[in-house]
Amino acid sequence: MATGLMKNSGAWVKPPFVYGLVIGAAAAYVLTNKNVQNTIFRTAAGAVNALKGGLEEAKERFNDAEAEIQAEAEDETTAASAEE
Repeated sequence: MATGLMKNSGAWVKPPFVYGLVIGAAAAYVLTNKNVQNTIFRTAAGAVNALKGGLEEAKERFNDAEAEIQAEAEDETTAASAEE
C-alpha cells in the first residue's frame, strides 16, 4: 500500500526522498552560486540592521515612558508638599 504524493511509484521515490532531493539541490545551488549568496547575505544584513533600529526605537520609547512616570511622581510629591 503506497501512501503520500506519489502513489504506485517505486519504493525509492517516496515523499521524504523527494523532499530531501529538492532541499539538497537548493542547498547545492546556494552554496555554489556567488550571486545568490550575496543576495542572501545582503538581505540578512538588512534585516539585522532593521531589527537593531527597531530595538533602539523601543528602548527610546521605554526611556521616555519611564521619564514621564518619574516626572508625574515628582509632581505628585511636590503638590502634596505644597498642600501641607
